Amino acid sequence: QPQQQAPEQQPPQQQPPQQQQPPQQQPPAQ
Repeated sequence: QPQQQAPEQQPPQQQPPQQQQPPQQQPPAQ
């Protein structure tokens, strides 16, 4: 019985989505 060497499958590392902070809108200086 030939031993089948199973290749180690490394699961791709899923990077968590980076939450982009919306730019703070500065009110127009009156």
